[in-house]
Amino acid sequence: MLEKTTPAQLAQLVDLLEELNNPPHPLLTQLIDALVGREKTPAESLAQAQSLLSKLDYVAPSRGDEGYYQFKEARWSQHYHPSSAISNARYLAKHYSEVVTLYGGGTWGEAVIPESNIPKLWGEVLDNLNHEMERLENYPLLDEDGASAIEFEAQGEAWVDWARDEFIRQLGKKFKEEFDHDATGMS
Repeated sequence: MLEKTTPAQLAQLVDLLEELNNPPHPLLTQLIDALVGREKTPAESLAQAQSLLSKLDYVAPSRGDEGYYQFKEARWSQHYHPSSAISNARYLAKHYSEVVTLYGGGTWGEAVIPESNIPKLWGEVLDNLNHEMERLENYPLLDEDGASAIEFEAQGEAWVDWARDEFIRQLGKKFKEEFDHDATGMS
């Protein structure tokens, strides 16, 4: 039917749909984009979204919370906390804040896509997230600088939490004296 539509009629249809699309609805926006050739068709976007979600782990709702999809390469715990996972989580939450959320804090965390954000998975966001997943299939890190910064933070914390006191104790043993931590000026 749209094949017989003149460019002027198509423009009027798009204008009408854009008026109706307030507030924006992802499916209506996809339809408009498909009509003017800006994006994939809704079916193509749906297939691409299903492909992305199939690469993530689903966590069912509990205690009234909504379900969500976890990025395997962007979660950590007290006993498993590689800088790459923390860096990946921060990177995804920063660059895809409209769909990705950070859960947790302190000794554990993860980057997730809550079920309520699934309708926002389309267009450029979907294309870019699929690209990020392809990158993670080939290399486990999205942001080298972010991982380095996390490792540097951990070194600083280790110095304050343990290494400084051990260093001063070893100096005391070596020189057979007691060092007053405050008197050394080391922090």
